[in-house]
Amino acid sequence: MNRYESMVDFVFCEIFVQFRKDCFKFYEGKGEPFRKLIESGVVSQADLEWCEIVLAHGLELARRAFVVKRDRRDYSWDVFRKEVLSLRR
Repeated sequence: MNRYESMVDFVFCEIFVQFRKDCFKFYEGKGEPFRKLIESGVVSQADLEWCEIVLAHGLELARRAFVVKRDRRDYSWDVFRKEVLSLRR
């Protein structure tokens, strides 16, 4: 989390790891913000909508995990990420 400037960047880039490099390039002043990737067509509207659905699903999974107080050793970030990304398009 400390590598990111916001919680949203952290969650987005750690779920959709393909955008990490773009995020850090932006932080270094060498890249465009994510909205520019959408405006330029690098990220399609369909992909953006998919990301939004997956992130909303991830928030619900995180809420449920908090409610049942899963032990961190039993519910790692990798397990969480796989569950989130298992949502079908």
